[in-house]
Amino acid sequence: MHPYVLLVAAACLTSAACAGFIAARAARRPAARLVGAIFLGTAWWALCDVATCLVSSRSSALIWMRASAPGWIFLGPLVLHFFATLGGDESVRTRRLLGALYAASAGFLALDGLGPALIAEAIPTPWGWRVLPGPAAVGFYAATMVGVLAAFPLLARRLREAGSASERRQRPWVIAGVATPICVTSITEVILPLLDVSVPRLGSPSFACLGALGVWLVHRYGHSVLTPGSLADEILSALPDGVALVQADRRIRRANPALVKLAGRSREQLEGFHLEALFEAPVPALTGGREVSARILRLSGGSIPVGVGASPLRDRRGNELGLVVVLRDLREVDALRERVVTAARMAAVGELAAGIAHEINNPIAFVRSNLSQLRGHWKTLRSELAAADGALALRDLVMDGDALIEESLEGVDRAAEIVRGVRGFSHVGSGERVPTDLNLLLDEVLQMVSSRLRGRVTLECNYVELPRVRCAPQELKQVFLNLLVNAEQAVADGGRIRVATSKGRDFVGVLVEDDGCGIAPELIERVFDPFFTTKPVGVGTGLGLGIAYQIVKSHAGEIRLESQPGIGTRVRVRLPVGAD
Repeated sequence: MHPYVLLVAAACLTSAACAGFIAARAARRPAARLVGAIFLGTAWWALCDVATCLVSSRSSALIWMRASAPGWIFLGPLVLHFFATLGGDESVRTRRLLGALYAASAGFLALDGLGPALIAEAIPTPWGWRVLPGPAAVGFYAATMVGVLAAFPLLARRLREAGSASERRQRPWVIAGVATPICVTSITEVILPLLDVSVPRLGSPSFACLGALGVWLVHRYGHSVLTPGSLADEILSALPDGVALVQADRRIRRANPALVKLAGRSREQLEGFHLEALFEAPVPALTGGREVSARILRLSGGSIPVGVGASPLRDRRGNELGLVVVLRDLREVDALRERVVTAARMAAVGELAAGIAHEINNPIAFVRSNLSQLRGHWKTLRSELAAADGALALRDLVMDGDALIEESLEGVDRAAEIVRGVRGFSHVGSGERVPTDLNLLLDEVLQMVSSRLRGRVTLECNYVELPRVRCAPQELKQVFLNLLVNAEQAVADGGRIRVATSKGRDFVGVLVEDDGCGIAPELIERVFDPFFTTKPVGVGTGLGLGIAYQIVKSHAGEIRLESQPGIGTRVRVRLPVGAD
């Protein structure tokens, strides 16, 4: 067997192995499918060359020569298509040229099947047979070279964009690897046969060498300038965080779907985009292991809080390729942080409440005692003055004294009410928990506020049968009392308050709804903060909803408030049936 046959057989196996390597690493990427098609075609081409060398008859050799055409006849458009896909060239001119080249190649393939237009004859040689080109061979070669030459600017741009030290080291190998099969194939497959010079055909072995070079580069550096993708793309697509592969010039080379969604831009818009332009303000220097906070600008407007971390990207030889930048969506974290701050603030108030209440309660107690005693003495004095002659001039002063005493007592009682509220706030969660019918509990609360509602507000009650809830009844009474008092104060005369209960699979719900003045949207987030109130000075303490929030949370429940100015407010309380 001639050594040439072994060379072509090795080319067949090498090309098939390269196609399998690409399919295993990145079969889903369009560029990978194109380069895989090139090497599958090369494997078929080499296989047909082996068969051509092994047959003895001229007619059999001619059949195998023409059968090899599908392996090499589409090389021109496939090479251009590959580099256009790899470089993201979707211009109208490139698409039209590709369409024309694919159509021309299909036409030449038809000519090959119909007769001697491409391959006229098989000529015997010491290694088997060689091709005598037909009259259409020159046209086919010209069409193929159009595709190859059109791909060169795309290759040059790809090599220019490779700015890392590792990629710069690969440039000579890539240039030599791409130029070699083009030159060798042109000389041994077209030019010399047209000149009737007998040489072994080395087209398929030269393309097999290109494939082997690509595999070697990936094995040595972990990637290649011409690598169309890898398993890493699948991993990046599955990550919930945004990930960008950034070149040395800080431009994004590749972005995963999570980053596309986070930035509100397409993959094409992100690739080549400068990393700093993504953010609302300059990001501090990114170093491995340290995350910094930033806000990413969305194309549609607005910004999103993100945590930005980066690690240097290196190849297997230790050469730096750029950065891997990870952007973590912090919207939920920010919302949770706000809740934690509020909870911490409320906890601090709770810790201080007991001491504050004790300190305030002592002076309030003796002031009220003194005022009560003074009121008794004042009544006695008024009686004596009324009985005495000439006391008419003092009556106005006595009446003013009555008013002052009553106002003072009212103020002291109000201060005492605030102290009781603070005490209740500091002892949220206390009380024995027993199975309770919320419908009966609501009725008891409504009886407490009925005097405030009667004749002024229409009250609607819609109850459903509820399972018993294990809770602290006095604490929940305080919750619903606060909600009803708030509703009563919000509605005007003739207004409406609706109380309803509901149940789900594992929870019960209570709704308190009014058609009062409502709450401004910018204030809704603060309504559960202690000491915050939307009521006029002297009407509300700002503790009611804060206490209600803490009590419901201590029961593993949920309280939500919805409101629209001028329309009304709706508060929903949900409690788990199995709450302990």
